[in-house]
Amino acid sequence: MARIVIVLFAAALPLYLVRFQIGPLPTTLLEVLFVILIVALFLERAGIGGARPLRIDLERLRPWLWPCGLLLAAGVVSLAVAPDLRAALGLFKAYLVEPLLFFGLLVSITDESVRRNVWRALAASGAVIAAVAVLQPFVAPQTLWEGARSTAFYPYPNAVGLFLAPIMVLIAGMRLKGRMMWLSVVGVVLLFAALVAAQSEGAIIGAVAGLLALFWLQPKVRVVAIVIVLLDGAALVLAPDTLQATLQQKLTLRDWSGTVRRITWGETVEMLKDHPLTGAGLAGYPIVMRAYHKATAIEIFQYPHQIVLNIWSELGLLGLVAFGWVLLTFFRLSSRPESRLERQAAMAAMIALLVHGLVDVPYFKNDLAFLFWIIVALGTAGALPKTKSPLP
Repeated sequence: MARIVIVLFAAALPLYLVRFQIGPLPTTLLEVLFVILIVALFLERAGIGGARPLRIDLERLRPWLWPCGLLLAAGVVSLAVAPDLRAALGLFKAYLVEPLLFFGLLVSITDESVRRNVWRALAASGAVIAAVAVLQPFVAPQTLWEGARSTAFYPYPNAVGLFLAPIMVLIAGMRLKGRMMWLSVVGVVLLFAALVAAQSEGAIIGAVAGLLALFWLQPKVRVVAIVIVLLDGAALVLAPDTLQATLQQKLTLRDWSGTVRRITWGETVEMLKDHPLTGAGLAGYPIVMRAYHKATAIEIFQYPHQIVLNIWSELGLLGLVAFGWVLLTFFRLSSRPESRLERQAAMAAMIALLVHGLVDVPYFKNDLAFLFWIIVALGTAGALPKTKSPLP
C-alpha cells in the first residue's frame, strides 16, 4: 500500500494549488496526501492490511545527516527572527520538514523499483501539466497570462517552467528501449513545447543546459553536445543584427524583465548588508524589504528571484552554507565513476534547476521543494552505502 501512495504522491505535486482550511489551520491537498502517506507507512509497519512492508536501510542516510541537519537548524534560526511567525511556521513545514522526510524515505528504501516508479510518476505529472499548457491557447485563450503566455493550472507562467524544466531532463534520461524509446522523445518534445507556450526564457535556457549536460555525461553521445554548441554559436554569428541585439539584451538582463531583477537584486544586497547572518527570516522578505525598496515603479516580490539571494534571504548564511553542502554531496555521489544513466540524468536535471535558478525561485514553492529533494534522492540513492540487514 505504501508503495502505491509514494508513487501517487510524487505524481500529485501540483495539487498544492488546491488550498483550504481544516478548522483554523490552512492546508493544501498535497499536505493531506502527505499525511495519508505517513499513515499508510505506519499501518504497513504495524502489519495492518497484509501488504509486505517496505525494507528500510537507515545506513543510507548517513551522508545526509550533517548537511540536512544543518539545513533544519538554519530553518529553526530563521523562525526565531521571522517577523511573521505563523507564516514562517507554515513555510518551515512545507519547504523543509515534509520534503526532507519524503527525501529520507526515498533514499532509505532498498527497493529500486519504487524510485523508478517515482521517476515515471514525475514524468506523467509533467506530461499532464505540459499538455494543458500547450492546449491552453487553443482551448481557453481567455485564461492566458499577459503576452499570451500559458499558465496551465498555475497562477503565473514561470511556475510552469520551474516545474517542467528539470522533469524534461529526467524524461530524456529514462531507460526506454525499442518502441518505448519514442515515449521519451515525445515527452521531451511535449514538455519543451510547454516551456515555449509559457514563454519561460529562464526555463528554456535551463532545460537546454540540462540536456547538454546529459549528453556530455554520456561518452557515446558527447559529440552531440559539442555539435549543438557549435551550431548554436554559428547561428548566433549568422543571425540578423536585430535578433543578435535582442538576444544580447536578454542575456545581459537589459530588457524590462532583466532590469526588474537587477533592481530587485541590488535592493536585496542592501538588505543583506544589514542582516548578513540571518537574512529576513522565513516568509520575512516582503516585510523586511519595505525599508529598502526605493524603486516604487515595481512591486516587492515574495523572493528576490536569484537562487543564492533567495536562500540567503530566507534561511540566512547558515542556510546558504547548508544548501551548498547538500549540493556538493549530491554532485559527489551522483558523479561517481559507476554512475548509471539514471543518476547522470538526475545530475543533469539539477543543473537545469540551478541554471534556471540564476534568475528565478526554483525551490520555495511546495511542489518545487519536493521536486528538488526527489531529484537529490534519484541521483544518489544507488550510490549510498548499504547494510547487510536492513529493517524488514
